[in-house]
Amino acid sequence: ALARLPEVRELGPAGARLDGRPLRSLRPRERFGVTVVAIVRADGETVHGPGADAVVRAGDTLRVFGLARQVDAFRAEVL
Repeated sequence: ALARLPEVRELGPAGARLDGRPLRSLRPRERFGVTVVAIVRADGETVHGPGADAVVRAGDTLRVFGLARQVDAFRAEVL
């Protein structure tokens, strides 16, 4: 039953193909049912509750909330 509960997982680091792209362009909620709850920059800065216009940079780690299968699908497609 625990495997069916949503969780927060850290994904990254983001590669060059995501550099400069806003979260909106990834469409995490529409395409995968996940929410990006934070972006952790390579320098350690954390953007909590990033909006759709938040820009992903190469080297960022994304904290993503969702079911394990949704998070895995997001990782496979986006990262």
